[in-house]
Amino acid sequence: MSQDQKQLDEKLEIYIPNGPRLGTNVIEAKGVAKGYGDKLLYDNLNFNLPQAGIVGIIGLMVLVKLQFLE
Repeated sequence: MSQDQKQLDEKLEIYIPNGPRLGTNVIEAKGVAKGYGDKLLYDNLNFNLPQAGIVGIIGLMVLVKLQFLE
């Protein structure tokens, strides 16, 4: 490979622009339910998480909050 070819190879870059946004919600959940055996944790949960949204889950039991996030 010639010196000119090596210099050309080192300068090549590919630019891929970001695509258009497809909506404003990152997550949209409707009618979500979760339970273990006979114990229902939540039922018919609906929520939207917008771009740059922050989620806070309040409760006493850490395990329940972690299971919700899974």
